[in-house]
Amino acid sequence: MFICPILFAGDSGYPLEPWIMTPIPDAAPDTPEYLYTSAHCEARSVIERAFGILKGTWRCISKSRVLQYEPDVAGRIFNACVVLHNLRIEYNIEPEEDEIEMPDPQAAGNENQADEGNLRNVLLEARRIRNALIQRRFT
Repeated sequence: MFICPILFAGDSGYPLEPWIMTPIPDAAPDTPEYLYTSAHCEARSVIERAFGILKGTWRCISKSRVLQYEPDVAGRIFNACVVLHNLRIEYNIEPEEDEIEMPDPQAAGNENQADEGNLRNVLLEARRIRNALIQRRFT
């Protein structure tokens, strides 16, 4: 059994993985699956807006400007941008209008490195995790 302490919220452009939860596009209204999908989409909207603000303010983390650093250094740079963003909020410094970058819904990748034999097992495990999450939180 795969146990993942952190689950990421991915849009429908990402494959369902044990660590990436995706919405259920054809969920019937008023079902636990529909409630899950609604909550998932609301959460992703907040995340995308936050990324848009961060990328618009600190252009070094935007798509067009690739951080040419090792992942740990790039992570530190991103964390520093988040800290600076939080300081702006704390001291009521509003971003300039041209700093806000809207998310690109087509930017999500759809690559999967798993071989075909393993792909089915990964998908089954991801569905089990998503179903358990739905049962625990939305029923």
